[in-house]
Amino acid sequence: MALVLFDRHLHQSLLPVTYTRSVADIRTGILTIQEYWQRVSGKEVFVDTADYLHPLYKAPAEDMHLYIDAGVIAGEALAAKIFSLQPGEALEDSNGIIACYGKGAGFSHHFSFTKRYMQEVPVQRLQHTWQLFQWNAAAIFRDFKL
Repeated sequence: MALVLFDRHLHQSLLPVTYTRSVADIRTGILTIQEYWQRVSGKEVFVDTADYLHPLYKAPAEDMHLYIDAGVIAGEALAAKIFSLQPGEALEDSNGIIACYGKGAGFSHHFSFTKRYMQEVPVQRLQHTWQLFQWNAAAIFRDFKL
């Protein structure tokens, strides 16, 4: 199992920052989003982004993977909930999927969920470029703790 950060739905809303990189490569605090997930999980992290950026990223092998919305800025509690997901389970909120544990191959994945859990506490999702500045101080403190 590996982690796959997906950002297809966010890519356009974060232009021009995401013109030459995925959302996972945006630096929030000290670390990029991808580096943060590598540190907290200890697993290999793959990125699924806009088609024209696929040559920049290694595709995951066909297997069960934990898929995480690349725009989610997670703290310890949310990361623990995400890592506790079992195959076929998804964690979502009113804005959609936060994370799910499903089968995929390369940059294609199709999910069918046996259980869906609603996240009741609001989740910070990076949706606008100005949020990088607004949340930067909190992200720096979070990264120092790591």
